[in-house]
Amino acid sequence: MTATKKARKAVFLDRDGTLIRERGYLKDPARVVLEEGAAEAVNRLNRCGFAVVLVTNQSGVARGYYTEEDVEAVHRRIAALLADGHARLDGVYYCPHYVDGEIEAYRQACSCRKPESGMLLRASEELGIELAGSYMIGDKLTDMEAAGREGLTGILVKTGYGESEWKACLRGPAPAEPDRVAADLSEAVDFLLWVERDLASPETGGGRRERTACRWSSKWVSAAFLEQCLALHRRRRETIVFANGVFDLLHAGHVGYLQAARDLGDVLVVALNDDPSVRDLKGPGRPLLPVEERIEIVSALACVDYCVVFRERRVDRLLERLRPDFHAKGTDYAEETVPERETVIRYGGRVRIVGPRKEWATTDLVERIRGRVWKSS
Repeated sequence: MTATKKARKAVFLDRDGTLIRERGYLKDPARVVLEEGAAEAVNRLNRCGFAVVLVTNQSGVARGYYTEEDVEAVHRRIAALLADGHARLDGVYYCPHYVDGEIEAYRQACSCRKPESGMLLRASEELGIELAGSYMIGDKLTDMEAAGREGLTGILVKTGYGESEWKACLRGPAPAEPDRVAADLSEAVDFLLWVERDLASPETGGGRRERTACRWSSKWVSAAFLEQCLALHRRRRETIVFANGVFDLLHAGHVGYLQAARDLGDVLVVALNDDPSVRDLKGPGRPLLPVEERIEIVSALACVDYCVVFRERRVDRLLERLRPDFHAKGTDYAEETVPERETVIRYGGRVRIVGPRKEWATTDLVERIRGRVWKSS
């Protein structure tokens, strides 16, 4: 009997704004520029055994802006630039269709145009790829939706259209949300290799793991992906701590609270209120900083491992979903006054009051700033 070859994982890459610079209906191969660090990132994936597959919507063909021959010439140029960096693509798939296109042969609704997953399925069949456990990296939420349809982990990069897509996702319900956000392709590859090699390793060394500063520009993850990560931490017998707040104008009290929370265990998850729930809690004019900026500021703290956003006034539903070992609150609470105490006790967790004595308040800080501005005007 001949053994069946085991399917391998893949990293699917969007093209424009992810692998190469966004040019807007790119026709000329001479205008192709790889995103910074892209060749090295692809090389690392090649060396780690991933299939690296390009999947790109090219509606410019249907719109009459360029031909399929032009698309293929651009792809040859990309392959040459990657080869200069000792990197390669294992497959290239593109969709030339568009339902409102000018060219009749391509004017159609299809199953290959993202967010449909036809290109992923075709690559899986032709290249022997196991979609479960694979990754999709792109700069649009349509990339993330395609990933979600087939159970891939979706990583949104902030290059190309990614920054605006990320902000739109945080502003309210979207057709899909990423599992993770990264500054660029290089950081996205750093993260997924960390998940595959470090987080997925069951080895703990018999004690609390060494704490090292995280390199990620943002530690935000979706609640669904966070559940998966925490399951791996539990497999490593690591203690999970949960803290939450607005964190508008981060001050010394916030830092002391989060550092003390992390001292309770091995992994610290910080949940931040989204902007509408902050306005509901704090009133008009708040937050001073939008949630994407608050995420990046909290992410810069070495004691923080993950950030997640919640949209309610209270965090009970997220606690019930994640079930951390400890729910840490600041010293403006007593254990019996923590709003989510009953939820935590019900699932078997523990509430702890941590951090310095309450001497700072963002509201007081805002009033002091406003007072000084008023006096100087």
